[in-house]
Amino acid sequence: MPLPREGEEVNLSGFQRAGGLDGGLARTAENLHASLREPQRRIARQIFVRLVALGDGTEDTRRPLPRAELDRDADTAHVLEQAAHLRLITLDQDRVQLTHEAVIQAWPRLRGWLAEDRDRLRVQRRLTEDARAWEDVGRDSGALYRGERLALARELLADPQVGLTTGERAFLRASTAVEAAARRSARRRTLVWRSLVFLLATLLVATAVATDRASRARHQLAQQRDRAAARDLAETATDLYPTRPGLAVQLGLAAYRLDRTPTTRDSLLSTLATSWDAHPDGEVSWLDFGPEGKLLATGGSDHVARLWETHGLARPDAVATLSGHGGAVRSVAFSADGRTLATGGDDRRVRLWRVADPRRPARTATLSGHRGAVRSVAFSPDGRTLATASNDRTVRLWNIADPRNPTTTATLTGHSTMVFAVAFSPDGRTLATAGGGDTPVLLWDLSGTGKPARRAVLRGHRDVVGAVDFSPDGRRLATASDDRTVQLWDVSDPGRPTTTATLSGYTTAVGSVAFSPDGRVLAASSYIRSVHFYGLDPDRAIGRACEHARPTITRDQWSAHVPYLDYAPPCGTPGA
Repeated sequence: MPLPREGEEVNLSGFQRAGGLDGGLARTAENLHASLREPQRRIARQIFVRLVALGDGTEDTRRPLPRAELDRDADTAHVLEQAAHLRLITLDQDRVQLTHEAVIQAWPRLRGWLAEDRDRLRVQRRLTEDARAWEDVGRDSGALYRGERLALARELLADPQVGLTTGERAFLRASTAVEAAARRSARRRTLVWRSLVFLLATLLVATAVATDRASRARHQLAQQRDRAAARDLAETATDLYPTRPGLAVQLGLAAYRLDRTPTTRDSLLSTLATSWDAHPDGEVSWLDFGPEGKLLATGGSDHVARLWETHGLARPDAVATLSGHGGAVRSVAFSADGRTLATGGDDRRVRLWRVADPRRPARTATLSGHRGAVRSVAFSPDGRTLATASNDRTVRLWNIADPRNPTTTATLTGHSTMVFAVAFSPDGRTLATAGGGDTPVLLWDLSGTGKPARRAVLRGHRDVVGAVDFSPDGRRLATASDDRTVQLWDVSDPGRPTTTATLSGYTTAVGSVAFSPDGRVLAASSYIRSVHFYGLDPDRAIGRACEHARPTITRDQWSAHVPYLDYAPPCGTPGA
């Protein structure tokens, strides 16, 4: 049997003729392993593990591996060349892959490598994807790891069997440097605060000579002290939320009670989200509520969309998984009657699904035409128009009155960068689109019969905007950004939008946002596995804040974070 050409695969019958399934394939793989020097054996292990997609309740399968994911040193080149010569892998200009999935089952050593620590391999696989994404966005610091994700990834560095690539190590070094800088910044804030307290105390003593004037001065200084303390405490609460949510809620509540300002309110609300892992094997790219609020759809980098049954702010139940896209599912959207779901993804396709019975979804149509990945989809309120946003910097409007024969009715070209999001207002008279550059968010007038006209530009985020959604009454717009915040806007007058709140506490860019149909819950997800639910009635949410605050903050924790105030836990009784 001749060697496979570059890019050529060997089928199952070919392996049988070569003795691959009667032990010959395993002997060939073991001979390769035995022929290598020890450093090359470690590289071989790393390469073959990367060539397998880990199954979740299913068989492991082949994973095409971009050549850019491997180092270009001489040992790596030698291992690839020898494995290809022995027909274990195929090589082409851009990728490497196992010649056949039989390699996984026939080679006991490879199965043993995969079984040793599957959780560690999944962490490594996510690290690989995130490091590549970091390179794709020009090494933007917003794509780096922080907190718990960085701690998990760092464990890979200590394992000599893992073998991270040069790019992955550079990504972790940059993440570590950014986190260290954040800690230094926190220490500087503490020093500034202590200096301020000392200065205020000095001024208080100096002005105490005149009784009346001293009394007013004490009151003003106390207010200034409380305001500075509350602002610092609010920042600390937001920083702690991803890893210690119970403590973060209590510090946020202490800050809000100390100084009730929009800044401390927004910080507290940011710590009161309910979160869960919606796509354990990937990142959550998008989400949308069904019209009755009982169903939630999510799309992920694992190439699937998922349907969930919701219960208010509680953790939802999984209902169904929708597969068929040839890449990450970037967007999902329900029609107004809830009977149709649209999904768009990296394969440049939009798919329509019948979800009248959410436990038995069925695909009904596929739309094509964009020249880049489809980043967002949205139905008009009457269900006759579908808007799609793409990396090709355009927004397309489709007539889907007959879903089996969709047609393009308009193409909008007002953005200077890729268009990441699109949303209709509830009355169908306004369209919101989002991107970056000098046109982060645009509002379009759809009330006329001609081509949509631009009405307003919304500026306020410090990075690209990846998601937008209107509230059910059409008076508010939520925008999610790579600057790790969600902003709420008053768009009751679409020609004069104003910002009303900023929600923070994310460790990565925020990629999706959606209002529940009753307008009482806002769902948001960043580029990790989790989804957050926010209550949008601030008084009600703050009134129930202590339900999220367990265990009660201790004296030691209070002294570490609030050394300038007497111990007074905002929830529960004082602890040790």
